[in-house]
Amino acid sequence: MSYSSVFRRICALVCVVLVSLACFAPVYAQTTTNPLLDLLKFVPNTAMALQSEISYLDFRALIESRSGAADIRSVADWLAADRDSDSFGLFMAALLGISAGDGDIVVSYNRAEEILAATGVDLFAIERELTFAAPPANTTLLSGAFDLGSIEAAFLAHDYVSQPQGDTTLLCSPNGCDDGLRIDLKKIDPANPFGGKLGRLEPIFLAPGYLFNSADSSVLSQSVGLYKSASKSGSLGVDNPDYVALADYLGVAGTLLQAYLLPASFVDTFDVGMLTRLTPEQRERVLKELAADFQPIAAYSLVGIAHSVSGAEQLVTVTLVYDQEADAQAAAEILPDRLRSYVSLVARRPLLDLIEDRGAAFDGATVVESGDRYLTVLTFRAPLEGDQQIDGRYVASGILFRLFSNAWLTRDTGWLVTTLPEVK
Repeated sequence: MSYSSVFRRICALVCVVLVSLACFAPVYAQTTTNPLLDLLKFVPNTAMALQSEISYLDFRALIESRSGAADIRSVADWLAADRDSDSFGLFMAALLGISAGDGDIVVSYNRAEEILAATGVDLFAIERELTFAAPPANTTLLSGAFDLGSIEAAFLAHDYVSQPQGDTTLLCSPNGCDDGLRIDLKKIDPANPFGGKLGRLEPIFLAPGYLFNSADSSVLSQSVGLYKSASKSGSLGVDNPDYVALADYLGVAGTLLQAYLLPASFVDTFDVGMLTRLTPEQRERVLKELAADFQPIAAYSLVGIAHSVSGAEQLVTVTLVYDQEADAQAAAEILPDRLRSYVSLVARRPLLDLIEDRGAAFDGATVVESGDRYLTVLTFRAPLEGDQQIDGRYVASGILFRLFSNAWLTRDTGWLVTTLPEVK
């Protein structure tokens, strides 16, 4: 087998024949009521946010999408639940489907009672979560049915100082809100998911229905300022047309359960490791053959990888955001063939086989007009997980979404590259 054949099997970035798809362009009007867009109004439209992943989880919708799952909305419900019941097993299967959000918060359900005692935060009262910014400035925005008085009292008992203003409260270290980045190994508290693992006294903002947290007070203050702003001007959810267009589409394409909103550079990557292990002559031959077949696509600005429910189906969508309709249409014509030939660099198997293993199918590519942007949307459909069991346990929810979320985390997204790299 030639090196070019090996490379194609590993990377599978090319297609021999480009088959055009019939694409249509439905128009989705902007809305201001969907939960993702509402939380984006608390994210500052700054270079810091634009250069980071945004992770979104609708915890309540994910649980409710699993038919028969127990309706657990508090630690008291959690403790009272019958561990041997089918409804509890289905609830746990839904929890195992979480692939977005802050891993120190919602998925710490095994510490829920301990966390409630230490922080006053009932994990099961959380409804939605959005995270943005890179460590140490990573910021978490939570919405839910919180007992703000209990939360304030718990943190005051842990050396915090309260700064009330109207119906909101800012909780900070006695040394000031800027002290949130300081690590104190003597104060490590695993039961505090808001900096406790590092012994930090991270600032926390409380408002009716919301809890905001970040170790970096400068970032947190921006979100607090947006909360207090009537217009939300200066946020991704108002002033950034790319994020507004993507969130607006995801808000009407189904009930959104979880999603990643990613800068293009996070998925427009190419693993050149195979090429760099070849001799210069072999590399030149491989690149020449690839270039003969490869169809580039125009650069896009933003990518959404989303998990939604529509009727009895679950959808995973991969959405590219474009300024120009022609660019979006060209991508919709090229990407399906790339997808069909792509071999996962991690699993060493065709991506379509991995999708079919999860009971899903590729539904094709369409172009959607949203606001003044054009979205290339690739859709994958699968039945909702029901009462299927493996080794006596219910199958976890969202296994299709996990495939795609893991793909970008491991940079296994070669089928989304815009151009081939230059390797010397």
